[in-house]
Amino acid sequence: MVFCLGSLELILSLYLMVKFLEYPETEDMDEAYVVELLLSPGEGRLKILEWLFSRYDEKLEELLSVSHLSFGTRTESRLQKLLTAACAMCLCQSDDVGLIKGEGSLSRQVTFIDRLLDMVCTREKYSSSDSSIRQDNTYIDTLVSQDGFMSMFDSKVDLLPRDIRAEVENMWIKEGWIRDRSPQQPNLQDLVKKSEKLACELSDNNLALEKLQKQVKLPENGKEDELLNLTHKLATVLKELHQLADGFMHCFENQVRKFCHQTPPELSDLGLMFKRVHVCLEKFVKLLENLDRVRQVQSKLNDTVRKESDVKSQVLVQTSRNVLDTFQHCVAVLEETLHRSKTSAPLKYTPVLTL
Repeated sequence: MVFCLGSLELILSLYLMVKFLEYPETEDMDEAYVVELLLSPGEGRLKILEWLFSRYDEKLEELLSVSHLSFGTRTESRLQKLLTAACAMCLCQSDDVGLIKGEGSLSRQVTFIDRLLDMVCTREKYSSSDSSIRQDNTYIDTLVSQDGFMSMFDSKVDLLPRDIRAEVENMWIKEGWIRDRSPQQPNLQDLVKKSEKLACELSDNNLALEKLQKQVKLPENGKEDELLNLTHKLATVLKELHQLADGFMHCFENQVRKFCHQTPPELSDLGLMFKRVHVCLEKFVKLLENLDRVRQVQSKLNDTVRKESDVKSQVLVQTSRNVLDTFQHCVAVLEETLHRSKTSAPLKYTPVLTL
């Protein structure tokens, strides 16, 4: 394909615009390939036209969707949809199918592609600038909405941090100052005395720390990780305790303190009656508890007596059985003795003389 000098400059601008849009199939390709793809009929030209129209507007992307078309009518439908998209962008007439296919004069093809690329590039530039402006606006909104940002523009600067302000104000109230009115600035001599006192306390604490370091042995090598883990756990526990203490103080200040210094309520006649009934019920409950204890003691005594009587009866029965067995044995021995004496007496004592 042969171009004149003016056309070459225009083709170079077309190549640069395609590179700006970053068409995926033109990576690492030279100018001749890109120009051939743009101005020659074929599947590559149709693909890049579809990509450019879809890049320009989402509605055109929906129009150019070919997933629901059959294979036989897909090419004609693609050409018709590309022609419709080009007419919608005022790039050609409704019967310029040859311009979409890539047929016709070279100058007309170059003009068509140049206008299309120029419109898409302009759209991309403005959309990128709009997104950057939106990002900048979002960043500014986030920065302004941060806690404490607007306090920088207040005419009165608060020197107390928020984490200790409530504690300091409560201390002022205990000293007799009103919450809306802070005490006067301290005297310079008082500040010097307090600083000297603080320096003495720091020196004493440093001495105590040095003594503690001398008494405590440092861990051996290799236990630094274990000590570090233990330190992290201890720090986590202390933070949780600090949060619990803050929550308790907040709950006490907002919900409990208002009931601390109130006068106790006075009871009416109905209240006295309730109190008497409550006292009677308490006495009745105590009486029932005492009766239950008496019943338990009585049941224990009955069990003890029953066990002792059972033991005695068992001993007597066993003794009587033993005596009976012994007596029967003695009777049997006596009977046997009598029987022997009867049978052996005539033989043993035979008379010498017989009559």
